[in-house]
Amino acid sequence: MSTKLEKLLSLLGDNVWHNTDEIAETLEIPQDKLQQIIKFLIETDLIQHNPATNQIKLSQSWKTP
Repeated sequence: MSTKLEKLLSLLGDNVWHNTDEIAETLEIPQDKLQQIIKFLIETDLIQHNPATNQIKLSQSWKTP
């Protein structure tokens, strides 16, 4: 069984921007909890965040060739 974080990273692995509302629904977690996770992942440069659209995607530095 995969964890919520594993599911999130798997979801973001397609290099497409994802809406945080849809992610929260898919992972079945509250939006405020997702925002805490997003904040941490941004600080560690694991994801990119577009505040204008409230979308996230995996940072290019973490993509495998």
